Amino acid sequence: MVARYEARLLRRSWVFLIFAVLGVVGISCFQFLIGSVDSAMEYGLTSGQNLWYLRALPSCIPYMNAYLFNGLQALLIVFFVAEMEKRARVTTMEPLWTRPCTNGELQWGRVLGLAGMVVVLNIISMLVTLMVHLFTPKGSVEVSMYVFYFFTLTLPGLVFFLGISMFVVHWIKSQGLAILLLLMLIAGMVGSTGGLHGLLDPLARTIPAIFSVEVGSANLGLFLLQRLVFLGLGGALLCFSIFYVERLTGESERKNILRLAGTGLLVIAVFAGVSYEGYFVKGGKQREAFRQVYVRSEDKVKVHILEHDIHFKEKVKGMEASSRMEICNKTGKEIPSIILYLNPSLTISRLTCEGQETRYSRDEQVVEINRVIQPGDTLVIEMEYEGGINERVCYLDLSDKEFYDTEANGVGIFRFGNRQAFVGEEVTLLQPECLWYPQSVAPIHLSSLFDRQVDFTRYSLTVENAAGRMAVSQGEPERLEGKTFFRHDHALQGISLSIAEFDNRSIEVDGTQYDIFFYKSSDFLLQAFEAPEKAFKFMIRDIKYMTESTVCQMDEDYKQKANAVWRKRGEIEGEDPEAYSPSGRYPYKWFIVMETPVSYSRRYRGWAQNEEYLQAGIVFMQERMASAFYFESTPPPVEEWDFVAMNNFKGDIAMIFKSGKYKIAPMFVGNTFFMSSEEFPAIQEVIKMFGMPVDKLPAAMQAPERVRDVAAYLKDHSLMQAFTDEGVSPELLGEIIEWKTIELKEYLKHELSEEKLYGFYNRFLQEHLFETVDIDLFCEEFMKEFGMDLKERLRTWYTRDHLPVLLLEDVVLTELPEEEDGGEERRSKSAYGRFKVYNPGDVEGVLVVSAARIKGEKVRSFLIQGHECKEIRVKMDYRGLMITSPLVQNIPSGRWVLTDEIRPFEGDTLTGVFPADSTVFLPRPGEIIVNNRDKGFKLVEPQGEKLFTLLRGEPKSWDKARQNYERWVEMVDNRFYGTVVHDAYCKSVGEGKYKAEWTTQIPEAGEYEVYFYNGDFFKMGMLFQARKKGTCIYYTVYDSSGRHEIRVEPAEESMGWVSLGKYYLEKGETKVVLDDRGSGSEEVDEKSEGGMRMMQNKQMIVADAVKWVRRGR
Repeated sequence: MVARYEARLLRRSWVFLIFAVLGVVGISCFQFLIGSVDSAMEYGLTSGQNLWYLRALPSCIPYMNAYLFNGLQALLIVFFVAEMEKRARVTTMEPLWTRPCTNGELQWGRVLGLAGMVVVLNIISMLVTLMVHLFTPKGSVEVSMYVFYFFTLTLPGLVFFLGISMFVVHWIKSQGLAILLLLMLIAGMVGSTGGLHGLLDPLARTIPAIFSVEVGSANLGLFLLQRLVFLGLGGALLCFSIFYVERLTGESERKNILRLAGTGLLVIAVFAGVSYEGYFVKGGKQREAFRQVYVRSEDKVKVHILEHDIHFKEKVKGMEASSRMEICNKTGKEIPSIILYLNPSLTISRLTCEGQETRYSRDEQVVEINRVIQPGDTLVIEMEYEGGINERVCYLDLSDKEFYDTEANGVGIFRFGNRQAFVGEEVTLLQPECLWYPQSVAPIHLSSLFDRQVDFTRYSLTVENAAGRMAVSQGEPERLEGKTFFRHDHALQGISLSIAEFDNRSIEVDGTQYDIFFYKSSDFLLQAFEAPEKAFKFMIRDIKYMTESTVCQMDEDYKQKANAVWRKRGEIEGEDPEAYSPSGRYPYKWFIVMETPVSYSRRYRGWAQNEEYLQAGIVFMQERMASAFYFESTPPPVEEWDFVAMNNFKGDIAMIFKSGKYKIAPMFVGNTFFMSSEEFPAIQEVIKMFGMPVDKLPAAMQAPERVRDVAAYLKDHSLMQAFTDEGVSPELLGEIIEWKTIELKEYLKHELSEEKLYGFYNRFLQEHLFETVDIDLFCEEFMKEFGMDLKERLRTWYTRDHLPVLLLEDVVLTELPEEEDGGEERRSKSAYGRFKVYNPGDVEGVLVVSAARIKGEKVRSFLIQGHECKEIRVKMDYRGLMITSPLVQNIPSGRWVLTDEIRPFEGDTLTGVFPADSTVFLPRPGEIIVNNRDKGFKLVEPQGEKLFTLLRGEPKSWDKARQNYERWVEMVDNRFYGTVVHDAYCKSVGEGKYKAEWTTQIPEAGEYEVYFYNGDFFKMGMLFQARKKGTCIYYTVYDSSGRHEIRVEPAEESMGWVSLGKYYLEKGETKVVLDDRGSGSEEVDEKSEGGMRMMQNKQMIVADAVKWVRRGR
């Protein structure tokens, strides 16, 4: 009776009706129209209907429905439990008080009444969502998923929210205080996702609960344990809450039974919680043991595996395999024992050396064979092993917190899981790092992540697979009944294997076999790749050639051949397989795109040679592309495949493989060799980048923040120190290596020329394809070619712990006279540049000027020795002048003169490098300059803004969240004033409340001319402009007679120092103030000549530098 009474009161409540509408209509509208807050903010409120990741897997929409309803029911229960207690106190339920009803019956009646209504709402919400889901285009539906999440996600949440609400409301008699405490408690638990691996989160936001169609949940047991915690805890709190009800109980009240039930449920919750957390504690201890084993084996000398024949067979919940390895000692010294690495969950059943049983010891993943091998000797080792795969041996460079973090493999609210391997399941998926076959070198070097080793081995693989299942691996496959053989023409760094029920599409283009393997349950994915043969060739040739052009250093002969093939695009005839060489290009005869379970997770690591979803010619693509925001799987009809359709097809595929986790560019560079060295850490990454033509110096000019942290560290640290500095993150270390290599390349190109350096690089790699090469051999060949001791250069380069400072002055770009510019037809293509450069320190520096000529000859760089000052005059091949330097203390690293700064022709056009007087870089007598980095400069903000500034911190120009510039923001640009750092503070136009002040001490009274620096910036995509035509800014100059406001139009003045007038100043303090007033504070639409309306940039106020110059002497 109590339950019916409570349900009737709830149905009459308008607040409950609001919650009902939100639960039924609101959740469905949010799922199918909005999708996620992030996508709605970026793409609009109806973006949800196009979000692919909501429809990719059958469990996504049911999970989202349960997740959203779980949050909604938490609020509903908190408010209505508090409301029930309030009604009880004002005798709304007076009939029940006079009946022989115990506290337990009253409490359970209330709970059942409220819970029943919430469950009804939940079921209605599920049914509405299911109906819409059934009619969703290209959406896969499984009704069982709705039922599963009801019982595992929303039902335990319902019990917990009811239990904790009843307990707190009856414990704390104040309704308002109880609601506040409950909301704070629930919010704290939901926000504790990082604590105890999400154990205390009632919404289970960080626990993988999405099901793969092929292999199911990533770890269903963990998910159920966590939900059992809240089911048991909620039930216990419901039992204990009865004791806080203020009412005389009858003799029928069975307190002991309630205590026993509550205690039992609490014990169940604690047991489930301990078991849940114990999984991670055990995993952490095991991972630490694996780390220590790797570290203990790092100093031991390793053998080289020449050939490795693997025979693999699937078993239920495991695998069975055998390996025949031909090993060799290439170290030049005796190796006392042979070290091999094998997954610790694989048991060795037999091990022989040269056909005889051999003693060995095992320490987790390390197998040590008691056999001495002399220099140059070879041995044959055979090993049989079986068992499962312990995935915790992977990613040991990550902390346990990072390893178990589920956000890395997820999108939106969905968490897919962190599986590293699959064996003995519906899918077998194995990659080298999980050690599924014996290896001679560890996949990771924990003492120094970049100082790793690689062993190139010629593999052959035989796979026994069940009927209907297909094996996929590197190499050329030969498929027979129940067996697949994989053979290779050359050595590889490692091999991967997947076995599943695949559908396959293949095409051969220019000597390379291209294969797509998708699960049979994902047949609609194959539809997205359905295209005529001509369209495929058009797409493949374009992506391949454009990638090679971007990341590979092509020799001229190869470039011509590759370009000729690329121009054929989709032509069926005329292929030229010989045009493709493995030296620095795409190195394999196969390219495989293979679908993997959605819970398979690979992490980006800066030290790894390739992206983690790439393995020697294989792209591991996530199941049904479940993380993709948008995906079009319906190709046009055959008759509509014209050039536009083929171009769209190419663009869609290029978006997948040219960016994000499936970016294939790393497979094109650095995979045909490995450079090793005991003296120089990470030398492989250095030499690999020699073959990459990407010039990042212009990017550093545009976005100096890309190199700012690197320069700040290397200003007083060396590269060698960075490898042992615990304060340097792996990400920063990778950037340091990258920019140091750019610096080394520029020094070598200055001395040798770019053509000679790249020519030697390509020839050397061609001679050592798919080999591990010692750096000593590279340096010896370098010495023979150029007579330069590269090894000594590397020692100096690794240990140099200072960066140069290169100051630039008098940078001028002018027009060339018509007769020297090649006539009127070349009038707009070239210019004449001159500038002075001074190196005030002891460290030499390289100055790079692209597309420059001296006396008709191309020049690229200039070496500026310590304390040297030069004037450089060049003719430019374009109407601009970019002066950059790799790794200097200057920020930005140079100067970029654009066409709006070009001057009319003046003087002669003599080119060359001339000595210059460094006094031009010294302060001039009688001048006082206060820059925005000096003590005399300060920003003035409204009083209320100061607190926000303290809380938010100082914003930077690259902080996207603050690019509205409604307050002063530091911006770095080469067109601002400065010596080493060229920066200014910028702000959008305001009402004069924000100000910048420059204050200085005048040494003697007299007449002074006051200047401000009319700086500018150039940032791609920025909707602001400092020197916008028709706008003005307001400076106020203070002198002995008072204050003088000066209105200036920045666009009408040239860049540089602009006079604000002459003033008589007394000895002592004076100041100049700039406020944020301006004109054109709103966007202006103007009509162009064609009648089109053009949106103009907003005006930006720039606070840079002020100068006082003594006059009248």
